[in-house]
Amino acid sequence: MPSNLLRDVLPELEVFAHAVQARRPDDGTWCEAWTVRDILMHQTGNAEELAR
Repeated sequence: MPSNLLRDVLPELEVFAHAVQARRPDDGTWCEAWTVRDILMHQTGNAEELAR
């Protein structure tokens, strides 16, 4: 469960995490060429860059 500060900074994180956990890594997404794994890796990289 994310902290209150994390919820304030990234309110969409909890919904995103539940959506990712509800699917298999190799499932497709609305971005036809991307799998759930691809989206997760991309968003993780974005978060890392923003944290810097």
